[in-house]
Parts: sequence; structure tokens; C-alpha cells
Amino acid sequence: MNVVVLVALVATCAVGVLAWVVPLADPGSSNPPPRARPLRLALVGALPVALAATAVVTVLVPGEPGLLPLGLVLAVVAAVVGGGPATSAVLRMVPEPVPPGTGAPPAAVLRGGATIGVLERAAICVSALVGWPEGIAIVLAVKGLGRYPELREPGTSERFIIGTFTSVLWALACAGVAVLARTG
Repeated sequence: MNVVVLVALVATCAVGVLAWVVPLADPGSSNPPPRARPLRLALVGALPVALAATAVVTVLVPGEPGLLPLGLVLAVVAAVVGGGPATSAVLRMVPEPVPPGTGAPPAAVLRGGATIGVLERAAICVSALVGWPEGIAIVLAVKGLGRYPELREPGTSERFIIGTFTSVLWALACAGVAVLARTG
């Protein structure tokens, strides 16, 4: 791990926090405020770019072992704060489910998803960093079992799977950058 990688991880964390803070929607609406749309789109688009740049720098610049613990913590923070906006952006691309016979999408889907997502990404990133893949399986099993009763609603299971895959892939990508730094 080197200073350049740490700066890139901090930048990824900062972009993730900013993407989380910029309002996703007007109160009572599913559409972002008109002035926030371009900024939010730029921030969410910058997340994978920042993480990819961190991975490239990790591979190209030699590291210093003393900075590794801070880098591991920053990788977990990047997984937690960057995954929420990334998952929200992917889920916004998925059409809302329409229950048969109603013609309108349901009002609310899967309460508590943001909080569960934060905990899920932290647990998955840490499990990957410590080399315990069983931890990832446990997190996904608990999440699936806990949501099982709600997954019977039309279209809910598809959104659950897409959101979970996006969240898990982001957490594993952040852990991957730290693993590259540790081994490189």
C-alpha cells in the first residue's frame, strides 16, 4: 500500500459520500430534483472510475507495508459509502414492477434496504479481506431468509436479486483493490 493508493481510496470514499448526500428524489416523488440530476449522475459515474483508477495505481506503484492497515479500513469505507449510490443507480434502471390488474407500481418495496445494504457491504468486504468466503455465504443466507416473506410480491424478487448482486459486486471490488495492494 502506498500514499497514492490511500489518496485514491479517500477520493473514492469522498465521491461515495457526496453521491449519497446529493438528494436522490424530491420528497414524495421518485424523480431526482432537476438541478441534482446531472451532479448525481456524475458522482455515481465517478465511483467505478475512482475505484478502477485506484486498482491501476495499486498495480503500478510500489507499496509500503506500514500503510496497509489504513488502506484496508479505507477499502471497507469505500465499500460501504460507495455501494449505496451504485446500487440505487442500478435499481433506477430497472423498471418498477406492476402488479397484475392494477396498472400502477406498488408504493413501497423492501423497507430498510439502505441500512441492510450498508451492513451487508461491510460484512462482505471484511469477509473477503480476511479470506473467509463462508462469511459472504452467511451474510447472503441471512439476508435471503430475512426477506423471504416479502419476496412473494410481483417484481420484488427481481429487484432484490439485482440490488444484492450490485451491492455484493461493489463490496468485492473494493476488497479486491485492497487485496491487490496487499499482494502487489
